[in-house]
Amino acid sequence: MAYLQVEDCLFRVPRHTLEAQSTVFLDMFSFPPPPDTEVEGSSDEHPIRLDGVMADEFRQLLKVLYPG
Repeated sequence: MAYLQVEDCLFRVPRHTLEAQSTVFLDMFSFPPPPDTEVEGSSDEHPIRLDGVMADEFRQLLKVLYPG
């Protein structure tokens, strides 16, 4: 699961689809975590912040990535 913050909304989405559809996310998730630190995107308290993106736009993207 990946935790992403867009504006004031927190999204929890399966990582595998993000990795399959985006080389940016694939690269981001493939780096080994630093020792003794919580990894960005691994919890509600440490989400990946997507600055410059509107929550409504991100919802539309999720509808394409996760139809149904």
